[in-house]
Amino acid sequence: MGFLTNRQGNLSYIRLSILIGVIGALLVGFGFLTFQLDQQSRREPFFVDLPPNAQQWGTIDKIRPDRQRVFYRVAGNDVDSVAKHYNQLMERFYAPSGSGERCQRNPSVGAYTNIPDSQRTPNDGLIYRANFDPSREVPFQWRCVFDRGGFNAIQSTEVIIQPGIASDDPLRDSAGYVVIVYDQRWQP
Repeated sequence: MGFLTNRQGNLSYIRLSILIGVIGALLVGFGFLTFQLDQQSRREPFFVDLPPNAQQWGTIDKIRPDRQRVFYRVAGNDVDSVAKHYNQLMERFYAPSGSGERCQRNPSVGAYTNIPDSQRTPNDGLIYRANFDPSREVPFQWRCVFDRGGFNAIQSTEVIIQPGIASDDPLRDSAGYVVIVYDQRWQP
């Protein structure tokens, strides 16, 4: 406390002002450094933990300098257990905000189908797609969005989970697998 008092033992307002100024400058510097580190952490893709036994399928598809898609496959046909894995990750990821974000299934029940408009009912839960071929197109999918964006920064990974479909092209054949797509965006 001797630093803050003058020769007479009274509080020195000049010394107190200098101390407050130094502490303020340190806090501003620390805040600026923290902000810069936070911004820098958003300049790369955000990777969400993969389910067990998932393997990358193909190469990373660089769409732009700040966007890419990565494909993964998991052996088996249990799409719902993979979706459950990502729902659990979302619960932990969004727990501090309490937003209750969840993965969304599209369509919410059933599968995409080719129902003529004349036979559709408003509550059939199916999405109409012209010329739909269930043997060659994805019947449904799950979407999960992990958004780590911040002040003036973008960083997100949209996870798309689909059942595999057969293809004549062996490089595109995903029958017997669950396909996971990471559509990632970040701050350039």
